[in-house]
Amino acid sequence: MGAPGLRVELSWEHHAADMGVDPDLHMHQPVNTQPWATFPPAPQDCGYKNCRYQYFAPPGSVSAPTWFPLSNTQPQPVNWDVQPQATDNTCYNIPRGVGTEWATLAMGCHNPRLDVDDVQCDYTVTDPNNAAFCTPENINVDYPPSNQWFRIAVHYFRNYGMTYDVHPEVKVFLNGAQYADLGPQGFYNPSTQVTFQPADGAGIGSGNRFWIVADVAMIDDGCGNQTAVVQPLYSDPTNLTPLFTIDTAATATFAPAWPAPPK
Repeated sequence: MGAPGLRVELSWEHHAADMGVDPDLHMHQPVNTQPWATFPPAPQDCGYKNCRYQYFAPPGSVSAPTWFPLSNTQPQPVNWDVQPQATDNTCYNIPRGVGTEWATLAMGCHNPRLDVDDVQCDYTVTDPNNAAFCTPENINVDYPPSNQWFRIAVHYFRNYGMTYDVHPEVKVFLNGAQYADLGPQGFYNPSTQVTFQPADGAGIGSGNRFWIVADVAMIDDGCGNQTAVVQPLYSDPTNLTPLFTIDTAATATFAPAWPAPPK
C-alpha cells in the first residue's frame, strides 16, 4: 500500500526555455460553506498561503486550517498525525528541503497540508532537494473523515508573461491507489483536455481563472475497506463542460452547494 489517506496532486507541463507559470491547488474543508479564499487566506481553504509548513510551525497562523476535533486520535481524523517511526511520517520526505523542515519540527504531519507551492521552477534541475526542482503540488489528509466531501479547485494564479496554453492535471489517490485523473480526460463531449489560456492567468493573483474540479470523499464499509468517490463538477453536465469561474467570484460565494453525503 502507498502513502496513507487522501492525496490530491496537481501537475502541468514545464518547458526548459522558461521558468513556467503558476497554477495553485486548493482543497476546501468538508461541510463548511464559506467561500474559497485565495488571498487573503482563510482556514476553510487549504492553499499556498496557509497550508504549507511555515504556517503550522509554532506559533502557527490564524488562517491555517484546523478542520478536525482536537480530541480526536488516530485513526479518527486528526489535525496532527505523529508516527512513532520517523520514516512513516510522509511529510518528512517532501522535496525541496521541505521534508527536513517538518522532520526538524518533530511534530509529525499536519492534516491537511500542501507539500510545496510550485511557483516557478527550472525543468532542467534533477535534484529533488533543489529549490528550483519542478514537482507536482500535493495536498494530503492522512486520516480523512468517512462520507464527507472535500472539494478540489485549481486557481491560475499568474502566467508570468508566458503566452502558451497550460493543461492542468489533477490526480486523486486514496491509500496509494489512484481513483481519478482529471484534466487530460473526464471533460467535454467529445473528450478533450482542460486548458488554461494565457489570458486566464494575465492578472497578478486576481481576476484569473478558477477551476472548481471535483468533490472527493472516502467511504469506509465498516470492515476496514476504504474506497474513494470522485465526482467531477460541470457547468454543463450534458456536455461535461468544466466548472470554470474567476477567483473574485469563487471568493465571494460558495457554489455549487455540497451534494448529499456519499453512501
